[in-house]
Amino acid sequence: MPVNDLDTEVAVSIVHEPTDAREGRWYPYDTIQIDPGPGELVGNSATATFPPPVIIATQLPAVAFTSITDIIDLTWIPAGEGDTMRVRTATTCDNGFNISTYGTEVLVGEDDGNESIAMNNFLFDASEQFPALIFLADIAVSMLQQVLNDLSGGRIDPNFFARKLPANPIESDCEIRLFLFRQRQGTFDTAFDSGSVIASTSSELTFYYSPNQ
Repeated sequence: MPVNDLDTEVAVSIVHEPTDAREGRWYPYDTIQIDPGPGELVGNSATATFPPPVIIATQLPAVAFTSITDIIDLTWIPAGEGDTMRVRTATTCDNGFNISTYGTEVLVGEDDGNESIAMNNFLFDASEQFPALIFLADIAVSMLQQVLNDLSGGRIDPNFFARKLPANPIESDCEIRLFLFRQRQGTFDTAFDSGSVIASTSSELTFYYSPNQ
């Protein structure tokens, strides 16, 4: 339902229509029918009013960030209406062989127009999760790479295994799309403690990380 006026209160009724919900799914919905039945929310209705639009004022540097300790000073025009702010990112990293994509979320809190966020909220070092296991895996990969080289007379791609590993964000060039959300709580028509209704507006900006600059 399109909403042209953000001050308009929007009413939502929750219904159970499994046939319509299955259309467009990845599985053959005409032969595989997954219907868990109506959930707790079905039959309830809710209302919500959208918060003011998000206007980002941040001036990004002309060059890419180079360290996960760098800080991005996120600024926006506050609305002063008690709404909460949240940051979500969609990150794409390329190590020259493979591409990794993932998302992160940061709860900013108050709508005061400014938040300093370290890059390590968006980027991470994948090798620090299980360093011992990864170290052993690297040795095994190197040994197997050498075996394949010997068996093929040196004709195997020297980057064969590197092409199979996902890009480690901290070591890769990354594009980070940041979405700043302003959120406002809605209400159910009756007392209901197993769900929530949130209306939000958002804006986005894109910046880059390149550890090799």
